Amino acid sequence: MKYYVMKISNGDLQLNMQNHDVTEHDTLDSAMTKYCQVCAAFWNEPSVKTGYVVIINNEFTIIEKMRIEHA
Repeated sequence: MKYYVMKISNGDLQLNMQNHDVTEHDTLDSAMTKYCQVCAAFWNEPSVKTGYVVIINNEFTIIEKMRIEHA
């Protein structure tokens, strides 16, 4: 099974695989590591007023999701 980490920043869905906006992973452990890195980056970036990070699989099942919001 394949897993994908995707993100939305300030209402804009980031879909450029060349820029690693969407990353593909062969294992859930690998996807979870990337997911945690993106979540941490969003929490530490004040320009991200709202953000979402999600892990989905190749059946479009949501495995994990996080909403980030800075006041």
